[in-house]
Amino acid sequence: MNNRLFYLLSKTENALSVYVKQQFSQSGLKVTPGQLGILFLIKAGNRQSMSELSRELGTDNSAVTRSVDRLERSGLVARNNSADDRREYLITITPAGIAETEKAGAVIAAINKKIENEFSKRELDEFRSTLQKLDSLFRA
Repeated sequence: MNNRLFYLLSKTENALSVYVKQQFSQSGLKVTPGQLGILFLIKAGNRQSMSELSRELGTDNSAVTRSVDRLERSGLVARNNSADDRREYLITITPAGIAETEKAGAVIAAINKKIENEFSKRELDEFRSTLQKLDSLFRA
């Protein structure tokens, strides 16, 4: 069973997810890794629609809507009506959301450093390439 790629990917994803959530919790972060991804996207290009966020994250609108609802209740984002389309909301990051991303940046940097310390540059480059190929394979 240990040589089955899907099993190994799932097992590793779970271990990494648990580790990251523990690190977030210990650092006092309020967000989940998925919610943090949304915050980083909004911070990079403020006033994004749900559709833009869904497309960028490669997930469905309902999952993004649930996450944005939680972020809004936590005061990390604000939902604003679009001037162009009454049915569309544009999501903006609040000062509290910016502070959360800055706090999370240090945690993410430490996690990346932990990974980088265990592998050579060549191994990391090959791994990134492999992950990009897998992503392309299953998004096609």
